[in-house]
Amino acid sequence: MKVCSVEIHTISYAVIKEVVSVALSPVQIKVATVALIIFGILSASFGLAYFFCRTPFLSTSFVKRGSSRPTLKWVDAPVGGLTRLGGSRNNEQFIAEIKKNGAQLRCLILRDLVLDDVQFEEMLRCCPNLVHLEVRADQLTDNALEHLHKTKLTKVAFNRCLKLTNHALKYLQGMPLKKIRFNYCLKLTDSCLEYLKAMPLESVDFSECTYLTDLAFVHLKGLKNLNQVNFSCCFKLTDQALFHLRGMQLQSIDFSCCHGVTNQGIAYLKGMPLSKVVFMLCSKLTDAALEHLAGMQLTHVDFSHCVQLTDQGLKYLLGMPLKEAIFDGCPQILHPVKLLNLEA
Repeated sequence: MKVCSVEIHTISYAVIKEVVSVALSPVQIKVATVALIIFGILSASFGLAYFFCRTPFLSTSFVKRGSSRPTLKWVDAPVGGLTRLGGSRNNEQFIAEIKKNGAQLRCLILRDLVLDDVQFEEMLRCCPNLVHLEVRADQLTDNALEHLHKTKLTKVAFNRCLKLTNHALKYLQGMPLKKIRFNYCLKLTDSCLEYLKAMPLESVDFSECTYLTDLAFVHLKGLKNLNQVNFSCCFKLTDQALFHLRGMQLQSIDFSCCHGVTNQGIAYLKGMPLSKVVFMLCSKLTDAALEHLAGMQLTHVDFSHCVQLTDQGLKYLLGMPLKEAIFDGCPQILHPVKLLNLEA
């Protein structure tokens, strides 16, 4: 691949030089040549950054990076006996590293490894103090989650675990989980949320679980601590999903790409202590949806690509303590920052 890349760039450079030599002066050609070289270096740098960002890694802590939102710390040098695990390591080496340092791990993130249930259980046994687990491994089955009870987890995330079914969530019952995320787990259906009852959950994320319907939301009513929900790209959801959330003490809600949501769905948000709402690509929303939000104490709103919204609708957001208002791809809203008196 590298050889092909070099040849392509060489040919491209030769062609460009031949073309521009006709129209440009020698000085201009030199400037263009330098620009092409810089572009090539930057492209290579971004390629390397992308490669390393996709590799599995271990982390022992959280770090704040320029904002109040906690982000995972990337360990590039020895810290407490741990090092970042590069993509060249195979499963055996990765498991060996966890066996060696697992007792001190509080956060374990497994991405793009070929893991089966037995290997997953083996890792968990070595990490008795885990509180945060993230997994992306499409070979895991429901039985893998049976072993989570042996941990102290409060946060779990399963991304693109395509073999997980509703029964997987049954193994989470009785755990002190505060945050769960099942992203793009395509076998999950409405009844999976029934297993969340009696959990001290504060945040649930079932984005891209495309078989969920409005009926799933009946099972959320008993979650007294719930303040954040994300059901973006659950394409079957309609206003009735938001109807079932009425009266809940939600602070953040994301229903992006839920094309069945209309202005009436936004009306069901009244009375909630919301600070953040995200309804990107909900094309049925009009200015009347923004009118239903009037009087709320919102700090963040995102209605990107809601093409029926206009400048006139922004007046309903005036007076809110907004820190961020995003209306990208709304052709009838030209100056949201100016109209909402936000700093650029």
